[in-house]
Amino acid sequence: QRHANAVTTSLKRTVRDAIEILGNEVLAVTGGKYPTGKRKGVWIESQDLTIECLRYMYRLLFLFYAEANPRLGIIPLNDEVYRKGYSLEALRGLETRKLRTQEEKEGSFLWDSLQRLLGLMYEGLDRTQIGGEQMFSLPRVRVSLLDPDSTPILSNVKLRNEAMQR
Repeated sequence: QRHANAVTTSLKRTVRDAIEILGNEVLAVTGGKYPTGKRKGVWIESQDLTIECLRYMYRLLFLFYAEANPRLGIIPLNDEVYRKGYSLEALRGLETRKLRTQEEKEGSFLWDSLQRLLGLMYEGLDRTQIGGEQMFSLPRVRVSLLDPDSTPILSNVKLRNEAMQR
C-alpha cells in the first residue's frame, strides 16, 4: 500500500512537472499568443493551454501503455522498422543523449517524431511498400484523445528538443 501510494505521488508530480515544462515551452515558442485560427495573435488562455498539455500527457501515457501491451494489437512492436524508427523506445535513446550544439537544442526532432507517431496512430497506416521495403501497418485509432483538432495550439507549434528532453 505504501509503495503504491509513493508511486502514485511520484507519477502525479512527474506529470505535473511535465505539463508545466510543456506549457512554458509553448509560451516561449509562440510568444504567449495563439499560433493560428480565429484567435491568432491573441494571448493564450491559461485554461486552454493547461487542458491541451494535460491531453498531450495522456497521449504519451496511452503510447507507453500501448507499447508495453502488445496483446492490444495497436502497435507493431515485432516490426523492425517501427521499433527502430518510430517507437517510444527508439526515442528514449535520444532522450538521454546530451544535446551539445545550439542547433540540437533548438531543433524539433523529438517533437516532430512524436507528432508523426501520434498522427499515424490517429489516421492509421496500411501496410505499403516504400522504396522497395515493406512498411508496417497501424490500425486507425479514431479517439478524441489522439485527434489533432483537440489540441489546436499544440498541433500548430514546434517544440524544441531541449524542452522535450526534460
